Parts: sequence; structure tokens; C-alpha cells
Amino acid sequence: MGRIKIPISNDSVTVDESVSRRSSGARSRSKIRFKWMTNSIIVTLAVLLVSISIYTVAVSNYLFSSMRSDLITRVNSVASFFNKYANSGYEDLYSGAKRYIEGYKDKNVVELQFLDSSGRLMFSTSNLASGMVPSTDDLKVALSENTVGIWTGKNPSSGEYITTVSAPVVFPGGEVAAVVRCVSSMKLVTIEFMKYIAVALAAAVFVLSFVILSNGFFIRSILSPLAQINDTAMMISQGRYGVHIDALYEDEIGELCETINNMSDAISKAEKTKNDFISSVSHELRTPLTAIAGWSETLLDMNKDNNGTIYSKDVRKGLEIIKDESTRLTRMVEDLLDFSRMESGSLNMQMERLDISPDIEDVVFMYMDSLQKEGIRMEFDEDEDIPFIVGDKAKLKQVFFNVLDNARKHGRDGRRIRVEIRTDDKWVNVIVQDFGTGIPTAELPLVKERFYKGSSKSRGSGIGLAVADEIMKLHGGRLDIESVYGSGTTVTMRFPHA
Repeated sequence: MGRIKIPISNDSVTVDESVSRRSSGARSRSKIRFKWMTNSIIVTLAVLLVSISIYTVAVSNYLFSSMRSDLITRVNSVASFFNKYANSGYEDLYSGAKRYIEGYKDKNVVELQFLDSSGRLMFSTSNLASGMVPSTDDLKVALSENTVGIWTGKNPSSGEYITTVSAPVVFPGGEVAAVVRCVSSMKLVTIEFMKYIAVALAAAVFVLSFVILSNGFFIRSILSPLAQINDTAMMISQGRYGVHIDALYEDEIGELCETINNMSDAISKAEKTKNDFISSVSHELRTPLTAIAGWSETLLDMNKDNNGTIYSKDVRKGLEIIKDESTRLTRMVEDLLDFSRMESGSLNMQMERLDISPDIEDVVFMYMDSLQKEGIRMEFDEDEDIPFIVGDKAKLKQVFFNVLDNARKHGRDGRRIRVEIRTDDKWVNVIVQDFGTGIPTAELPLVKERFYKGSSKSRGSGIGLAVADEIMKLHGGRLDIESVYGSGTTVTMRFPHA
């Protein structure tokens, strides 16, 4: 595992944002799980439905074909036996048939009937009333076509589904002497069929459960490393460059982990190089800027030059420009130094209990003269009895300067800036309002990002608000920006009570 660097930067994420991102990652993983399981279950169900349908048809055909074959075999066997009696005449045939039916051993399995040549019932194993004439097609086929007839349907008398098979008993001359008829209820076959279907459904449930469990295990094996990768990528996006993912996998996921680790190291190295460069350049600029600002102030304080003549108007204007620009550059350098310290995690805060009102007033009145020269009116108002706060006085002044400087640069068209100090039960609110062109709605969420300048043509590094926002967070406060494009911008600095 490489060294983990946790810088304090403008991109640092609050607890709520972190929780939100984790919740978003969890939702994404839930969507993957849901899609995977849904697709797997749909495919499995489709295969199972097709398989069960084919199995059902096959079992149905087998059971009902077997039953019909058994009935045909039975009825042909009985008809062949009765054909022997038919050779001796009606009396032998009828008496033999009666004895045979009365002694029939499988009467609990099928019903055996003996009918005369006109289709009237003579004898049956279920002791049905003689003389009745069944109306099913199997009997008609046996009588008219002198062959075996088969019929399946609802019994007209009982309403029960049955299968009947009829075979003719033939005299030696080919004339139909009688009909042997076997009747079997579909109930037993249906019960047997339902048993087979129950077994098939139980097997389907087992297969579906196995697919769900195996897919769940497989998905966890994929999503668990993805969750780790997502958390690491989130830490990198929050500025924790150099963090690594444990190399626990030897597949494509392992390759992805290695790539992210290399990326993290490369970003960490690039960030260090950038911060070192910014820090080095800022320190180098500090000394000459301090000298320029100091000497410009000294020259402005001198009423005469070495020849005893008063400075001309253009010379004094030039000296004032040098002073103002060197002051602006000095503040920019301070912002860059603070930015570098935040990135490296070495920004030191000298926290103390303080009254913020005098510091705000100092900044306002320091700015008032330069704003008046630009034709901008400064208004200031505050509540009475402003509570104390805990903060670093120098860093807070830097925040006020940055916010006021932004109001001056971007709100000068409104010719007015208003500063207020208001308090409530929780916060001390420092409000800076300008009446300029405002910030476009699409750019408003981005104005506190590092180096973001948007469509503004004003000069600046683009890190003033980013540094101010980070300093406010380190004070336990907030920097809120509201703007209506065309009407101006309001920046509120909120400090918790001490």
C-alpha cells in the first residue's frame, strides 16, 4: 500500500456529500444486482417454462396413450375370448359373457361391459341396469364398421371424464354378434399426471433457487471488488491521491485495480510537483512584491522629489497604480500560498475567540476609498451585540478581502455594494451584496471550484473564492452564494457562535 496523502483542498467533500455519494454508489450496485438477477431469472423462467411445457405434453401423451393401449389390449383380449362362444350360438355366448364378467378380476381398474348387437347393455362389472344404450362414438364404430372404436369425453350420465374402447364379437359369417366395451375413468390418470407435474414444478423451483443463489454468489464476487474500487476512486476524486487498492484479484478486476493504483500514484506525483511549483513561485514573488508595494507607498508619502518639485499628476497616478497592482498581486500570492498549503495539508490556523465586527469594519473602510475612486458606493450596516466567534483573524480578513474584491470586480456595473452583519440563534452572518450583472444560472454551482472563471472577463486567478470557501469550512462555517442573472449577487459568510 502506498502512502496515503489527505490534503485539505477546495474539493474536500462534506459528510453529507460523502454519504450521498456512497448512497449513489450503493444504488448503482443495486441496479446492477437488480438487472443481473432480473435477466437471469427471466431467461431461466423462459427455459423452465419451455421445458415444463414439453415435459407436460410428453407425459400427457405417454400416460393417456398408455391408458388407451391398455384398454385396447384388454378389450381385444376379451373380444377374442368371446369369439369362441360366438361359434356356438347366442345362448353360449351370453351365458359365457355373464360368467366372465361376474368373475372379472380387474373390475376395480376398468369397467367391463357386454352389449348385444343393437348396442343395448346386457352385463357390466358395475352392475349397471341392462337395456340402456350408450351414445358414445366408440360403440357406433364397433357396430357399424366392425372394428375397435375409441372415445374420450364427459360421461353423459355422471359428468365424469372417461375413455371408452369398444370391440365387436363376430360370428363365423362376419356378422356382429355383440360388443365388448371397456370404460376407464380419467381421474386416476389425471392424478398420476398431476404427480408428474408436481415433480416437474418442484424440480423447476429447485433449479430456479439454485440459479438465484449461484447468481447471488457470483454477483457478490463481482460487486464486492467493484465496491472497493468505487470507494477508492471516490477517495481519489476527493483529493486523497496516492491511496491504493489491495491487489487481491488475478483477473480483469485485478488489472483494473492495478491501473487505478498507477493512476493514483501518477496523480499524487503530479499534484506534488504542482504544489511545490506554486509554493516555490509564490515565495519567490513575495519578496519583490513586498519591496514594490513598500517603495510605492514611500514615494507617495514624499511631497517633493530630490529637485524640490512636486510630483506631477501623472507620476502620482502611476505610483498609485503600482501600489494598487502590487497589493492585488500580493493578495493573489497569499491565496496561492494558502492553496498550496491546503493541498499539502499544512495550512495552520491560529484560532481565538474574537469579535468579528471591528475586523469587518476595517476591511470595509480600507476598501471604501478605492471603491469611491471607481464610482462605487459602499453601504455598511450591522446588528447590535454581535456574538463572538472562534477564528483566525488574519485568515478571516483574507476571506473578507476576497469576497469584497469579487463584488468590486463583478458588480461594478451596479455602482453599489452593501455589507451587513446579521445574527440569529445559530450563526453570525456577514452578507456582501452587489448589484451588478450577476452569475449565469449554469455557472453558479461552479464558482467555488478551483481556477474556475466561467464567462467572466475580470482579471484573477480563479482561486479566491475556492480558498475563501475552504477557510470557512475550517471555521465550521459556510460560504453561500446566491445570484440572479442581471440583478446581482449575494455572498453570505456564516460563522457559528463561539
